[in-house]
This record gives sequence, structure tokens and C-alpha cells, in this order.
Amino acid sequence: MRIKVLSAVLIFSLALNLAVIGTFVYKRYFGPDPRFHPMERMMRGPMFDEMDISNEDRDKIMGLFRDFRDANRETQLKIRELEDRLVEKIQSEDSDLDAAYEIMEKIGVQRLTLGKKALNQFFKAKTFLTPEQQKHFYRLLMKNRPKRPFGRPPMERFNNRRRMGRPDIREE
Repeated sequence: MRIKVLSAVLIFSLALNLAVIGTFVYKRYFGPDPRFHPMERMMRGPMFDEMDISNEDRDKIMGLFRDFRDANRETQLKIRELEDRLVEKIQSEDSDLDAAYEIMEKIGVQRLTLGKKALNQFFKAKTFLTPEQQKHFYRLLMKNRPKRPFGRPPMERFNNRRRMGRPDIREE
């Protein structure tokens, strides 16, 4: 009886190990390319198929996304560095509110630059998409955009603070 239990445990362990190795091999050599950007995965999904778009136009859109990502990698790195500096400034012993605001303004300038470049890419997409495809494309982008913290727009949170009697951090 002991031999049967031991044999069953060994067979189960062997099967589990083979499953893990098989999964690793599949993901490594046959699975989707992990370098694809989430937007590219979205564009390959069924929602994108609803646009009734040719493969040539789909490739153009994907090229626009790749160009935007490659061209703005440096700007996004600057934003991350500025955000890190802001957190360091806030946590330091000699934290200065004006210096923190100055860093925040620099972050805002970089984000504005990024937004303008994104808008340019959207206008490029308008040149080859039909009005119906544009409508669907922009709806798809808005649905898959990053979510705001706490699910409410920033001004609504600010107005709620004021209604609750909490003053703004910086009175001007």
C-alpha cells in the first residue's frame, strides 16, 4: 500500500513539473511577444476589428503609436526623474514648498509637451480614417485610457474638500 501512495505522489510531482516546464517553454518560445505595448494588444483585439479597418491602415495606426512611444521615451524618463526629485524634496528635512511647486511646474511643462505630441499623432490618424472609424477609434482610446485615482475628476475632489470645510493646501 505504501508503494502505491509513493508512486502516486511521484507521478503527480512529475506531471506538475512537466506542466511548469511546458508553460515556461510555451511562453518563452511560442507565446505573444512581451515587447508589445498594451495599446498594440488592444488594437489586435475584437474591439479594433469592429472598426472595419484594412490591415494597411491598422499598420499605420500601430506605426503612429510606436513612433510616439519611441520619440517620447526621453520625455517620460524626464517626468519620472522630476517626480522622484519631488518625492525626495518632500521627504527631506529641509523641504521647501516653493521648490516643490517649481518641480511640479516642470512636470506640468513636460506633460503638456507629451500631450501636444499625442494630439499631433491623433490628427495624423484622422488623415486616413473615415469619420465613423475615427469616432470608434477615439471611443476606444477613451475607454482604455489610464484611470484617475479614486474614480473622480480632480476638480470634483477639490470642490468636495472645500464643501467639507477643508482649506486648500496653498492659499493664494
